[in-house]
Amino acid sequence: MKKTVCLLSVLCIAASCFAQGWWRGGRKAVQAVRAPLNAVVGRRAASALPRVPNFSVPAAAVERYVFKSVSPTPARQLVFTCDEMPYRWILDSAAEYAQVAEHFKVFKKEADVFLYYQSSASESRTLHPEEISHWRQKIDDMAAELSAIRLRVDADDPFLSFADEYLTYTRWVVYPHAKDIYFITPLPPRADRPFILQEFFLQNPVEVSTRWQLATVRAKRVSAMLPPGLRVAVVNDFRFFRQRVDELHRQGRLFPDGTLQTYEGADDLLEDVLKNGKKYDVIFTDIIISGGGGGYYLAAELRRNGYNGVIIALSSYPESEELGRKMFERGMDGMIRLEGGAAYKRGWPADIMQKLLNYYHYRAAGGWSR
Repeated sequence: MKKTVCLLSVLCIAASCFAQGWWRGGRKAVQAVRAPLNAVVGRRAASALPRVPNFSVPAAAVERYVFKSVSPTPARQLVFTCDEMPYRWILDSAAEYAQVAEHFKVFKKEADVFLYYQSSASESRTLHPEEISHWRQKIDDMAAELSAIRLRVDADDPFLSFADEYLTYTRWVVYPHAKDIYFITPLPPRADRPFILQEFFLQNPVEVSTRWQLATVRAKRVSAMLPPGLRVAVVNDFRFFRQRVDELHRQGRLFPDGTLQTYEGADDLLEDVLKNGKKYDVIFTDIIISGGGGGYYLAAELRRNGYNGVIIALSSYPESEELGRKMFERGMDGMIRLEGGAAYKRGWPADIMQKLLNYYHYRAAGGWSR
């Protein structure tokens, strides 16, 4: 009975196909029917992610980042940020360093494939907004881990330095408009003062010996030499850094004779200054902030609105003439290199105030307007 039903079904289908001409057309007829549908599907897929010549990943960058691997520093060779630390702290720091290294290894494995294909003219493409959002979240999460471990491990650690550089480059590729933050767009030179390397990086005009001075005594001495009643703002998206700066100020170790306010982002400070009329004599700002609106944006907005106070960058980048000139052209008055875990070192408050004192020395000597 079942065989009879199946045979009748096959005969009915065959008759229907014969009536519509498919029996004679065979595979070609089916392909002819499918072709318009495939074309529509193909056009939709291509329109979401169009392929364009890529300008973000030159071939040299593939060699420098994708095919390069830097091994984490062995635990016994790690250099920590604190001068004195308990053994338990050392063990925890080494374990956290190893965990961050493992997370970066996973991140790099995925990002390497992405960077490799973006380096090919035939494979590179503009990114869909959802893909950009995916990568930005991954980059920000990885950046937060690297920032946290720098409170424990020295800033010059080879693995962490490479990880920071790799992360920065991946960020450029994901959203190339961020390249303007990294000195791609040329700007006209400043006319208010010349760029001098020693002055911009606030190096000591004369050698200052701190060998036999207690950190707290030195901080008080330097603070007493600064203009009284300074109104200071610090912009940094790292919560632990802001908490540490606030703590040092409350303890009377950082700008004890003035006021100090911390901000998470540039827009927070701009709202206070431009809308609420808050006044600051000195602003210390981070350069790259994970949520956007970093130091260059802040300086540009303040200068555009007539702010004539001091803006000093706090950056982990090494001092170089190219870096200094580009910061200088964007309205920065100086840069202080912020090493990993610097805010937890005993002499850091005095170092920051000494750098600001150097700025006032150079300003008086050069007759600058700001």
